[in-house]
Amino acid sequence: MHPISHHLRAIILDYGMVLCRQPSLGEIDRIAQIFGVDHATFWQLYEKHRGAYDKNDIEGKEYWVRFASDTNTHLDDDSIEQFCGGTSSYGAILNNPCSPGHGPCE
Repeated sequence: MHPISHHLRAIILDYGMVLCRQPSLGEIDRIAQIFGVDHATFWQLYEKHRGAYDKNDIEGKEYWVRFASDTNTHLDDDSIEQFCGGTSSYGAILNNPCSPGHGPCE
């Protein structure tokens, strides 16, 4: 085990999506429609498994599978890839440059 350096120069926290943008209403509308939920329900479900994702306990693919399960929605592999940052803007909702260690689904 290596000792931890105590020469920190800065700690940057993003509280309330100040550094990383919040998804637009249009993006949320499109995703909410796919899952058949309103905005309030979307945000409730968004937060439900976000902690596990942020701690790297689950990957993006599992996050969206759980989100779909919570709404009784089936996502095929192509849809999951889109939500994980494949070919659509959906991935930006979960995978952004301010989420260290979070990239496209594996």
